Amino acid sequence: MRNSSAAWVRLASASAAPELDADYLELIAALRKLPQKQRIAIVLHHLVDLSVEQVAAETGSSPSAVKKQLTRGRSALSVLLADKGHVSADSAGLTPQKGTR
Repeated sequence: MRNSSAAWVRLASASAAPELDADYLELIAALRKLPQKQRIAIVLHHLVDLSVEQVAAETGSSPSAVKKQLTRGRSALSVLLADKGHVSADSAGLTPQKGTR
């Protein structure tokens, strides 16, 4: 009986998940619409914080190909997010940073 009670306590506290931000959900939806190579480059570079060279090593691409994918991905995200009117590529942190090109 004691183990059953402890399990219910653990399950009850796990069910209180934080509410997701609407901007975050829109960003995820927009990322899903990108071609796979662009999405991978954007996620690895901007969200995982890898350098262009590290992204190239992870994906088996050249650094110039990664830069092209990042540029095209940012451009596509800008259009997708601007359509929603809530998030821009700037506010999502997806604009080019100094030293990434």
